[in-house]
Amino acid sequence: MAAVGRDVLKAKNVTNLEDISLGFHVPPKITVPHLHLHVLAPFSQVFKWAEFKYTSFWYITEEELLQRLMKNEKDERIGHINRILPEVAM
Repeated sequence: MAAVGRDVLKAKNVTNLEDISLGFHVPPKITVPHLHLHVLAPFSQVFKWAEFKYTSFWYITEEELLQRLMKNEKDERIGHINRILPEVAM
């Protein structure tokens, strides 16, 4: 989804991909019942109310979501190892 969002920005001649926000609303603060990615650019020029809406704890960026998913995957693997070899994990 993020790659498609970036492609759309490039097609719309957005050249500064450092000044964008790609992300998702966090439940229960959702307005539509399907997964969708918000693509905001240039992010530095959004209205103040929108800036709050897209930087609060009800919104997670694509990068933050990927980091959390990777950390959870790593933690689950470590937890699995701890269950198999509890004496080594101590």
